[in-house]
This record gives sequence, structure tokens and C-alpha cells, in this order.
Amino acid sequence: MGEAALFARTCLLLALVLGLIGASAGARQWVQSPVSVPACSGHAERELNCGLTACAGYGAGGAWADEVLVRFCMPETPFGGPWLVDFVAFFMSGTGSRQVFVRDPGQGACAISAQPGEILGTGWSFAPTSSTWPPGGWTIVDLGGAPPYSPVLLRGQDQGFCIGIELKAGDRIGLSAQPGLDGGGWGSYQGGWVYDSQVWSLTPAIRVGLTDLGLSHSEASTWGQVKGLFR
Repeated sequence: MGEAALFARTCLLLALVLGLIGASAGARQWVQSPVSVPACSGHAERELNCGLTACAGYGAGGAWADEVLVRFCMPETPFGGPWLVDFVAFFMSGTGSRQVFVRDPGQGACAISAQPGEILGTGWSFAPTSSTWPPGGWTIVDLGGAPPYSPVLLRGQDQGFCIGIELKAGDRIGLSAQPGLDGGGWGSYQGGWVYDSQVWSLTPAIRVGLTDLGLSHSEASTWGQVKGLFR
């Protein structure tokens, strides 16, 4: 094969590869529809992603992702911990029942950019509070319940925590372009995970509420026990 033919063949293969990559990258679509979102309501002792005050638009089930989640790094525990993930909140619309997924964040120190692992826990069912976009408020799903608490909801300081939902047809999840949020957003599309907060500069509108279960401070201990017993 001559040099000219080899060069032409190489260019053709490169064009095909770039075309496939472009088609794959362009397959995901989100809708620009800016909207302000309500502030954190003080539903728990500590809430993460309270800095998320606006969405640039939304992603629809199937068109944007089949599953979305946010990977959080647990903050400092003022009373010794561990943190109980008390609730998760979604700024979304849809109809019918949904399940919350908690995925394996891996071991060791937090790594926001580390790909989520296998599902560790499910079973928390909920229905979005709104069937149309934009929703009137956050859909809050209580997770903690009464003791004994699920081990997947107990995380120590500087540990990762991955939580999200499967998106179904008709679902719309808010996507924020704000920098400096507490968590990093991921989307699973046709079997592959993408770090959306980095690749797309978009984070799904997901918050979590935390309760410090530490026993090193009597007031915090009492609050955690009473809240757990009378939910």
C-alpha cells in the first residue's frame, strides 16, 4: 500500500471514529429553561447543596439520562458523628412512583470525580410533588426513619456518599450550572457514567439533609435520639 493510500485510509478511519464520538456525545440532550429554586428549609441539622438556588434547565428521562445522582463528601462532624443522611430532596417533576438509589462511593478519602459503584440500597419510594415543569418546590424524601438506622445512610466525616434516582419517561430533573456546589453530579446514559459537573458543567438538583449522631455533646445526642424516635 502506497503512502498516499495509507494516509487516505488513516484519515477515513479517523473521520469515522470522530463521527462516532460526536454522535455519542451529541445524543444526550437537555432543555434550557432557567428557573429559581426555593432555599433550604432547615428540615435537618445540616443541609448540603443549599448553594443551589437556580437551575439552567432540566434533563428528561431517556433524553438526558437513565439515572442521575450527586456524589457528596461528608463535612466535618461537630459532635463526633457519624452523619445520618436524614433526607434527600429533588427539584423535579413527573408522575408515578420512584425509588431512591444509594450507590457505593468507594473507600478512603472523598474523590468527587470517582465514578459511582454498585447499588447499595433501595426501597425508599416517593412520588414527585409536581407533574409539570417547573415544580412549585422540592420533593423531600425522608430516609432515616427510626433506629436502628440503615448502615448505607451512616457516613463519617470525609467519606463519600452517592445518592440519586432512575429517570423514567416524562421525568424532568433540574440541572444547575452554578459553580461551587457541595456535590458533584453524575449521569448514566445507555450504560455509561459521565461526570456531568465537569463534562457538561451541569449538576442535578439534589440536596441531602444530615443529622450528627455523635454522643460527645449532650444536646446533639438528645436531639438525634428524640428525632429518631418520634418521626
